[in-house]
Amino acid sequence: HIMFCIWMAWALTQPTNSRLGQGLVSGLLLIGIGIGLVQHYTYQGFPYAPFQALTTSLADNIKPDDLILHSNKLSYLPALYYSPDLPQAYITDEPGSGSDTLAKATREVLELNASNDIAAATQGKRDVFFMIFRTAIEEYQAAGFETHPHLNYLNENYQLISVNEFGDLLLFKNSGGLD
Repeated sequence: HIMFCIWMAWALTQPTNSRLGQGLVSGLLLIGIGIGLVQHYTYQGFPYAPFQALTTSLADNIKPDDLILHSNKLSYLPALYYSPDLPQAYITDEPGSGSDTLAKATREVLELNASNDIAAATQGKRDVFFMIFRTAIEEYQAAGFETHPHLNYLNENYQLISVNEFGDLLLFKNSGGLD
């Protein structure tokens, strides 16, 4: 990217280029930059969600012994950023998988609350607010599964109270966990 920018600066400042040509190329470049920035700052597809509004809502409704559990780090890290004081955890990616991109040493340095599986994460918790992206569920369904394994576990061990949508992110409120 840096080399491209240096080349563009060189190409636009060469004395052999006409002023009209330089102005036209500069104008097109600025329009392209503007379009790119608008797209970047307004994009709300996967894996984005209104995390600040979501965590504010959770902070108003969560009890101290509840757990906010994220199916992976994609929702955990932004939620943790906006509300580090909420009781949150996430389930680590399968070791060696393509999405296993956060090393154990990194998790320890950042003091992230991670669990290897959903059973360990929910142990002793009566109420669990579970966050998962709709895309993750759809990927499992496309692979021939009825639903995501984390949702299977919750269905077997908790009673579903509600499901709320925040863009592509789903928030399941579950109660009555087995200790």
